[in-house]
Amino acid sequence: MEVFVFAGSGQGSGRTTASLLLACGFFEMGLEPLLIQVLATGEPPALRADEEAPFETARLVLADASSIGSEIKDLAGRHTELGPVIVDLPAQLFPEELLCDPRSRFLLPMMTDKAAIQRVVGDMLDVFGRDQPDGYARTWILPTRWPSILRREEYVAVLNRALARCGQGSSVTFHIIQPGGIPELYLGFEPILVEGRIVLSPLLMKAVAMIAYSVLRATGSSLIEFPENAFLQ
Repeated sequence: MEVFVFAGSGQGSGRTTASLLLACGFFEMGLEPLLIQVLATGEPPALRADEEAPFETARLVLADASSIGSEIKDLAGRHTELGPVIVDLPAQLFPEELLCDPRSRFLLPMMTDKAAIQRVVGDMLDVFGRDQPDGYARTWILPTRWPSILRREEYVAVLNRALARCGQGSSVTFHIIQPGGIPELYLGFEPILVEGRIVLSPLLMKAVAMIAYSVLRATGSSLIEFPENAFLQ
């Protein structure tokens, strides 16, 4: 079982859209994903009904933050043999049960404005400030504009400058996922939800599988042949 967790302190719409794109991409690759949306009390779901997505979906209501990690793992465990699990978390929620699980990959969607970059740096420091059983957190940054406006080394330089302003020097290593070959696509510019249904334009259909493959490759997934381990980048 591999669990891809969209987290962070930015706007929830960005995480939800990115999680939907990844689930659609896995489906386009022939996988059978499960998308779990964790909702704050009273928050409406992004998808109105299971039949309005081409993949399996589930919802959990965040009643107790201390137990939500176990609830997610229980739900994901029932999908183990079918395909990858994607989790859309509310803002600023990093369940310890998932952070400490080697099957989890945390993805932090990042817009490219100054405020968004600073939020991602804060999220990374939050994650790295927690005890990790094997010495590192499985966390990747996913810039959400394609084609990328910066090269990988430029993103690293920008993030390191933001980190230095927090007084942290270069104590955190950033792993950045940059899918290639994607046409002009800016998260939030083109809707993928129309009245609660997933609607993919030809542009998005071309992009989602590339995004999904890049995420699998960068995170060292066993779901593809010859994955590239992000820790060796």
